[in-house]
Amino acid sequence: MNQKRSLIVLVLCSVGFGISAQIIDAHYKNNQPKENSPFSSIGLGNLAPQYYAISSAMGGLSAGFRDISSLNFENPAASTALRITAFEVGLYAKNNTISSGGGAAATSASGNLSYLALGFPTYSSINELLDRTDRKFRWSMGFALTPFSTVGYNVVTQQNHPATDTAQVLGYEIGSGGAYKILWNNGVQYKNLSLGLNLGYVFGNMSYDKQLTFNNLNNSFSNLYNQDYSIKGLTYALGAQYDISLGTSTKDKPSTKHLILGVYGNPATNFTTVSSSSLRVVSSISTGTDTINTLNSITGNGKLPSSFTAGFMYENIG
Repeated sequence: MNQKRSLIVLVLCSVGFGISAQIIDAHYKNNQPKENSPFSSIGLGNLAPQYYAISSAMGGLSAGFRDISSLNFENPAASTALRITAFEVGLYAKNNTISSGGGAAATSASGNLSYLALGFPTYSSINELLDRTDRKFRWSMGFALTPFSTVGYNVVTQQNHPATDTAQVLGYEIGSGGAYKILWNNGVQYKNLSLGLNLGYVFGNMSYDKQLTFNNLNNSFSNLYNQDYSIKGLTYALGAQYDISLGTSTKDKPSTKHLILGVYGNPATNFTTVSSSSLRVVSSISTGTDTINTLNSITGNGKLPSSFTAGFMYENIG
């Protein structure tokens, strides 16, 4: 008899292999991800974009973008352009289609909060307008809550057992959770130069589940492995913008054409983790579960990478 070996990856599929319901335990079923991306199993997951709605509409423009009524906390210095209090709520929706080389495909739709952000100048812009004065020094402040990373995947693997072509080895992997970032922004402007600082706190929880079971094999045992992580860490970013007037400017009629140069970046920062894990086996002929190994309150650490961005924006208000 020829022994054949095959591997098929199925995403977000309910496969009728006759697996006993008690093998998929309650913890596994309660951790179904809200979205599906196998790449989110790496590191802290898929990093979420940190730019806001207006920047998103311009392809993620951030280094040089500044506006009197819109927020841009990616470059901390951009908030000095605010002349009014701005409160923004961002939502997103997306549709994913994932396919394997074998032709299997699955589509998933998801959506979530993109950001909550509040920014305001620390002075009265109305008084400035009434007094017909142009401030040489400005100070702005802001707060934001944004997703930092997302973990979400659901992968099923099927492989024929090497010793027999009737038994199949089924593997299940599910990941869920993610991290959020709370941000405090401060920006100061003197004449045409703006400087800014973002202080952030990253926190979140992630869960990873793996299951290995044998289909059509009597008196077999299934292995259930679970890891839970909580992370926290501080971040900070610095930014600068310089506004160059390209037209004639007077007290009554300021220039309408500007070239804004911008840079911002952050150094590598550390974060800490606390994790727990458990390994259990479940019999296919009973509801009994044996816990083989359990670890709790295991501390660890990691590092968020540094980044640097530079760019410019040309503005013609007229």
